[in-house]
Amino acid sequence: MHNGPYLIATGSLASLEFLSAIPYLLLYNLIFIIPMIAITFLVYFGLSTPEKVQDWRDRKIKYIHLIAGLVLLALGIAIVTGLI
Repeated sequence: MHNGPYLIATGSLASLEFLSAIPYLLLYNLIFIIPMIAITFLVYFGLSTPEKVQDWRDRKIKYIHLIAGLVLLALGIAIVTGLI
C-alpha cells in the first residue's frame, strides 16, 4: 500500500482550521470509508459473499486502478494549483 497520499492529505489538513477541514474529511469518507462499509454490510447481511466480492474485484481491478489513479491525479493537480 502506498502511504504518499495519506501523508500529503494529513499535512494539508493539519494546516487548516478545524471547520475548513470538515469538507475534506467528508470527501475522504465518501471516497474510502463508505465503500468499505457498504461491502461489509453486503457480506454481513448475506447479499454477497467474500468470495463473490473478491471475484468481482479481480475482474474489475483494471478499472479500480484507473479510477484511483484519476482521483489521485486530480488531487495532485488541485494541490499544485492551490485549489486545496
